Amino acid sequence: MAKKRKPEQKKIRLFPFDHVIYTLRVPPEQFHAWLYAGRVRQRTNDQGLPCIDEDDLRILANSADVRAAATEWFRRSLAMNSARNDENERSGKNAEYWAEIDEKIRGYGEHIRTLEKMHASYHD
Repeated sequence: MAKKRKPEQKKIRLFPFDHVIYTLRVPPEQFHAWLYAGRVRQRTNDQGLPCIDEDDLRILANSADVRAAATEWFRRSLAMNSARNDENERSGKNAEYWAEIDEKIRGYGEHIRTLEKMHASYHD
């Protein structure tokens, strides 16, 4: 008599929290608030990292409030970067940065010319 096969269990795909936060582009605090509110279930992968499963990720990815949170975080990031860039421009840090880059490019050019001379001497 043939043995009955056990039905194959679908392997649950787990995604670490930091990957989910990066993928959804939401603030970590907001993600953890959703976790504590019970919107997603915390699981643990083989390495012991806190994760969520694929179904919960799909629900979050298609959620309007997740899109709104990501949009708001993006707006705040733009505002902070804009303010930082304005401050760097006023303080002269941008000019210092570009001068440093130019100096490094000149230095690398000298190294390349030295290497080209060495290489040419081997071919003579």
